[in-house]
Amino acid sequence: MARVPKKKQQPTAFKFYDESDFQYELELAREFSDDDAIAKVMLYKMNVVKTKTHSLYGESKLKDKTFLPPIELNVTLTIDDISAEYLTTGGLYNETIGVFKFGVYLEELDEKNIKITIGDYVKYFDGDKERMFEVNKVSQINSNHSLLGYKPLYVEVSCNYIRDKNIESML
Repeated sequence: MARVPKKKQQPTAFKFYDESDFQYELELAREFSDDDAIAKVMLYKMNVVKTKTHSLYGESKLKDKTFLPPIELNVTLTIDDISAEYLTTGGLYNETIGVFKFGVYLEELDEKNIKITIGDYVKYFDGDKERMFEVNKVSQINSNHSLLGYKPLYVEVSCNYIRDKNIESML
């Protein structure tokens, strides 16, 4: 008589991991982020009620934008290298920053009752000077941003560097 292979069961990773484990690890991660990891950014959300927009396109110029009061966020940072080039011999200097990404805990966003959206501005002080960035992508929550695949933990935000010096006066 031929042997019939047994049907294999899918392995269950972290079988006994539950909400209390998640809350404990989240508490540890937040304590590290808030107390030990010193990366902070200031988030400037656009006031969509007071901002003037074009009647046809729905876009607004920088001078027509108004912002809500800034909100400080504890974040984990990833900054691409800063590249510098001289545009002319011994003269004009151009500094470009690659992608500026940061992660922020969903719990912190809930506590502060905010949602980061495309078009918001972020100010980061790198120890030398303050730099402004515009949010261009907010990650969708997926398993890569969860704690052991159990539950969503944070969002990742990508930003572009802004060279316009006038933005400082607008905020």
